[in-house]
Amino acid sequence: MSSSHFIPAVAGVPRDLACNQIRSLETLIRPRYTAPIGWIDGKGNGEFAVGIRSAILAGDRARLFAGAGVV
Repeated sequence: MSSSHFIPAVAGVPRDLACNQIRSLETLIRPRYTAPIGWIDGKGNGEFAVGIRSAILAGDRARLFAGAGVV
């Protein structure tokens, strides 16, 4: 897991400490499940957000990822 791809909403702050804690507690290998969602036009206007819910599809199966958020 590369901590360079995480934002506070996904990993935590401080990033390195949070990513190490996630690695020590989670029982699965965390895939990259965040992505930018948004739009951009031909003039360079646009708006993006970070999508933090996703699914991995494999044939007739889906693995869903969703967080509860810890503050």
